[in-house]
Amino acid sequence: MDGLFLILVMLMATEIHADQTNLSHAYKNCLDRINSTTEMLACSVTERKFQDSRLNQAYQKVLKTLVNEQKKQLQAVQRLWIPYRDANCTFYSDNDRGTVSSLNINVCFIEMTAQRAVELERLTK
Repeated sequence: MDGLFLILVMLMATEIHADQTNLSHAYKNCLDRINSTTEMLACSVTERKFQDSRLNQAYQKVLKTLVNEQKKQLQAVQRLWIPYRDANCTFYSDNDRGTVSSLNINVCFIEMTAQRAVELERLTK
């Protein structure tokens, strides 16, 4: 019974997470069709790749608008931000929790990467 409750709580939390406007429609649609934490993990893996690509595109676009010192500053910030994100999200790792641990890590990566992409996208508007 506790396992079922945990899955239901995770499902509700993940759906609330997906309602954020900076996540892809494909991710939201994927979460609407899930029946297990394994399927939820598959959705999160795909979204994590999408958000990483989105971040890289936004970063490259911003770099093209900057010159000299600003460009160097953004590169330095990004080189610091990536290890911070990685360390922060790895904190959620708990090998005793299996799929749930992996899901927590992916959700952290998705949220932080999407937020950073939004920050960079705003710089080009």
